[in-house]
Amino acid sequence: MFPAAVLFGLPVAAALPSVYGGGASAASFAAVSSHDMTAASMPGLDRSMSLGGKCRQVTLAGAGKVGKTTLEGRCVDSRGQWWSTALNLNECVGGRDGKLVYQDEGHFDDICRPCLIDETDDRSGVDLKCNCLDARGMPQYTFLRMGEHAQGDIAVKVVEGRFVCGRHEGIGSPSFE
Repeated sequence: MFPAAVLFGLPVAAALPSVYGGGASAASFAAVSSHDMTAASMPGLDRSMSLGGKCRQVTLAGAGKVGKTTLEGRCVDSRGQWWSTALNLNECVGGRDGKLVYQDEGHFDDICRPCLIDETDDRSGVDLKCNCLDARGMPQYTFLRMGEHAQGDIAVKVVEGRFVCGRHEGIGSPSFE
């Protein structure tokens, strides 16, 4: 048997709504595996947390539309207040010769897509992974680290419950647990 796929700390079956006419139910996905990699199977580890234990439900939004690629999530501030936060990554990420780079007003998704986010092995951050066009117009697979170990003054980080990068602060509104 193959281990159950996990997406941002949730079994894929739980992360996928039944939008295919009921054909793909949670039960049919669960039947594929006898090994469930969830928080229940790993005592002491909250698999729903991401970005150094500061955020939950971190996703990449924008529906593939140029200029709309947005990092969204629910993050906690130093007082324990949860915030729904979103940051348009075009404000601080660019594409240069087939590579993702931190760049103020970089508008990376003009030349980089499709993109996804993937949690780092140590759960301290996420990697933005894309195919970006190089100078010859050829797609190159690349990634950029976001979170507490990201390098640079405008790197995407979590500050007081919000995604920020350089002078750009993601929108935030209180979220109730």
